[in-house]
Amino acid sequence: MRHTLIFRTLFLAAAILMSFAFVNAQETSDTSTTGANKSVDFRTNALRQLGLNRDQLQRIRVLNQERKPLMDAAQQRLRQANRSLDEIIYSDSPSDADLQARLRDFQAAQAEVAKIRFMHEFGVRRILNPEQLTKFRNLRQRFDNAREVNTKAPVVVRTPTGQGPLQKLKQNIRDRRN
Repeated sequence: MRHTLIFRTLFLAAAILMSFAFVNAQETSDTSTTGANKSVDFRTNALRQLGLNRDQLQRIRVLNQERKPLMDAAQQRLRQANRSLDEIIYSDSPSDADLQARLRDFQAAQAEVAKIRFMHEFGVRRILNPEQLTKFRNLRQRFDNAREVNTKAPVVVRTPTGQGPLQKLKQNIRDRRN
């Protein structure tokens, strides 16, 4: 249950980020409906359904601009921590102390990425009025349902040396849900 809540929240955060990232590019983008633009059209439709006004859009743009450098740095730290953890796990003579230290670094980096995402989502939530929040919750439910349909696809298993700790964790969670 906890893992489902975490994945739903992360999916929601990603959906919000994609939706509001589109707001930044909306003024200069082409809105044709070719294959690459179908997801853009979906986000545009979602933004229209929320009925955001100019002030709200501007506030969300500011949030996105503030979040981007923080998220970029946090994701870089997470990737580095993941590589370091992989190195110790697959080294010729790994020590438990080194593994524990790198695991703590990875968990701290992962927590920082999650914190930035959740704080951004909370900031966006504070911008929405009660009616928009109700609409947003309905959109969120649709995103969750679509995600559940997509997660039922077959899982590709990677070789042990090509599968990092994060991928192993995701696979373990998938296995527990099934």
